[in-house]
Amino acid sequence: WSLVMFAIRIRIGLVGLLISFMCFAGQNETEASELIIQNESRLKELLRDQSAIDKHEASGVLFLNNEIFVVFDNYSMVAKIDIEFNKAKLLGENKKGDGYEGITYDNTNDRFYLIEESLKNKGAFNARLNHADKNFIIKSKIWLKYNFQSDNKGFEGLTFVTKNNRLYILALCEGNECDSGKISKIPGAGRIKVFEKKKENWKYIASIRIPQSLEFIDYSGIDIN
Repeated sequence: WSLVMFAIRIRIGLVGLLISFMCFAGQNETEASELIIQNESRLKELLRDQSAIDKHEASGVLFLNNEIFVVFDNYSMVAKIDIEFNKAKLLGENKKGDGYEGITYDNTNDRFYLIEESLKNKGAFNARLNHADKNFIIKSKIWLKYNFQSDNKGFEGLTFVTKNNRLYILALCEGNECDSGKISKIPGAGRIKVFEKKKENWKYIASIRIPQSLEFIDYSGIDIN
């Protein structure tokens, strides 16, 4: 899977989301748009002789300071790629069984956050938020107290925002209604869950409904422009 195609897929979703919001507030009319590929390279080629695995299931991408960071749901290390796609470097630690669905950057504390989709936690299924430094060494892990129905339909996208000097994490649910059953496949009911920083924890405080005009079966990435 080429990195650019992956990034374009996410950007198409973002464009669709932005268009949907504008239409939701306006006349509910959509306009077609086109994205043109400027450059592309396969992750397999960029990570040749660096990775312990052959197949990299890219699941989240972050563009920061003219560099691209990619996380994988089947690999715990993070790829750092230059904007020209000339070279890549794997950061972090290779921990068997670990992987991440989303990545975001906290510019107020100079740290990265990586999210694990949904894991068993004391009889429930919760996502886990990992705080990492610039070398992607994990410094802490915190459970996000929102219960899912299974371990394969949790949070898929992640972004960090500040408002009125308060810190928030926006976590995008993969399934509609944040569900894993049949209802998750009914398009037009996407959800974003909002968590506010409270001392060393993140408190679930709100749910944002994605406009019904964005009729996706599931969702994979989120960002704020």
